[in-house]
Amino acid sequence: MDNSNSSTPALTFTAQLTPSVTMVTKVYGAALNIAVVEVHIKEITAWVSELMPVAPRAVLTQSLIYHGVIVERGAMFQLTVPTSRQQGSVTFNGTITDPPDPPAAFDTIIASWNLPNA
Repeated sequence: MDNSNSSTPALTFTAQLTPSVTMVTKVYGAALNIAVVEVHIKEITAWVSELMPVAPRAVLTQSLIYHGVIVERGAMFQLTVPTSRQQGSVTFNGTITDPPDPPAAFDTIIASWNLPNA
């Protein structure tokens, strides 16, 4: 991860999707075009991935399962790089089971931001 430009602070976003599943997105880089996504299930960090312009998509190749909570395999995270015409964002598309609730499908933005001075 390129954190070399210390004048640009990292942005941090937290999205609570279910009572047990939280997704944290940290944005880095002078162009705010690198995002690190963490999936937290209850008290653990279950998965981490880095998204960047050359690799803007990450897919869970296996389900994340912890104490009955499931983030299903195939869930996808997509980075949209910010420009002067559009916000940057990270989108989550996947299914989460958080008992006693039934499985819930999500297609939602978990983080969004603008370019500095845009």
